[in-house]
Amino acid sequence: MSHIPEEIHVVSRGSVPVVSIYQNPDHVAGLVQQLFNAPLITESIQENVGDTTNSINVEGGVSIATQANVKVPLLGNAGLKGDVSGAGSTGQIVATGTRSTQSFVYSQAYYLNIVRKELQARSLLKRVDSIDDAEHLQSGDFVEYQATFAPSELTTIMDVMTPDLVGQITRWLHVKKETALFEGYDSIELVKRAAVTMNERAEVNAGLARDVVKALQADFRQDKTREYYGNIVSGDRSLTAITICDNAHFVVDDEDRILDGVFTVLGKVTSSPEENVPVLQRNKLLRNLSPDGVDTVINQVTGMIQGQTSTTVGGLKIDNLLDLKLASRVAGTSIRVVPIAIFV
Repeated sequence: MSHIPEEIHVVSRGSVPVVSIYQNPDHVAGLVQQLFNAPLITESIQENVGDTTNSINVEGGVSIATQANVKVPLLGNAGLKGDVSGAGSTGQIVATGTRSTQSFVYSQAYYLNIVRKELQARSLLKRVDSIDDAEHLQSGDFVEYQATFAPSELTTIMDVMTPDLVGQITRWLHVKKETALFEGYDSIELVKRAAVTMNERAEVNAGLARDVVKALQADFRQDKTREYYGNIVSGDRSLTAITICDNAHFVVDDEDRILDGVFTVLGKVTSSPEENVPVLQRNKLLRNLSPDGVDTVINQVTGMIQGQTSTTVGGLKIDNLLDLKLASRVAGTSIRVVPIAIFV
């Protein structure tokens, strides 16, 4: 690999080690190879071999010719050779050899650190802390920002409102409505006939509701990717980073729980700054619904819940317990980002 500068100013947190909760290894590996125009080295082995030879001459002695191996402490086996002439001169040669092997493994955390430093050194990484910083961003720019994250409320509801649950609720509402008419029947046979008809209609409605929810879940594609809203700036000039994550690259399975708080994101922008973007923009089917229409439906649902003034839980009205806020748009300015890594 090409030489990597040892001292480079690192964006935002210097050389402080980070802990990733999300990291795409393919993106990181690809960036390393493109930045240094060299293959990615994941493991290397280094061997050090050393040989030492010592000669000793001793005066006086007898004629000896011998060869043997002796064990030298800390050095292992050493060869010992002796040759003494009749004149009383003895020569000894001691040869020692050493070998050490070291194995190095280069992890994704190591390469992430290299990518951040090299992007900064080449002035390719843009820090986003305000709307002014995001004003000139274009698709393809590398960015790093710190934001407070929360999942989309609509996608969270889709997690809770499963097809089976919606089907059971639909069936229960239909049965509840039909049973109110049972008092108008004159015989038990008519009641039984009405009950059979009621159950058949309830099951048909429940099946339709289940199929609709399944279609909506397929449109949201939550089993593969998920949108998270990173609030970079609050207030009148709010700035939101719509961070599109691949569920497979979270370090834990419960991505909604782990990505709850303030985190730093290294990513690539996929859109220029936009204003008041509809939350259903990336859905193939639901994107055809106008934001005004979504607002109308949400307001009606909210009104129905708040209108249940007689319903209380623990002495409190239901509208005081449930604060339903479903926005049809991402308020203010927003950018879309494909994350390379999310860390703290």
